[in-house]
Amino acid sequence: MAESQPLYLGPRLKRLRRELGLTQQAMAEDLDISPSYVALLERNQRPLTVPLLLRLARSYKLDVGDLAADDGGDYARRLSQV
Repeated sequence: MAESQPLYLGPRLKRLRRELGLTQQAMAEDLDISPSYVALLERNQRPLTVPLLLRLARSYKLDVGDLAADDGGDYARRLSQV
């Protein structure tokens, strides 16, 4: 059974956005969320939900495991369960 702990990836999300050369507004439009929600996610004030994680992966052609690559086993394991 999958764990129900919240998944916070704020710094990674911010780094990804900057690497892609996107503003919070542009990322919000791509993910169909508000720019203020992107800001909350980046500051770890909101967890990344499974539907949003999947939208992120689809929108930017990402492997969800790559988002946790530098955080060690726990995040990588939890993301692979998604």
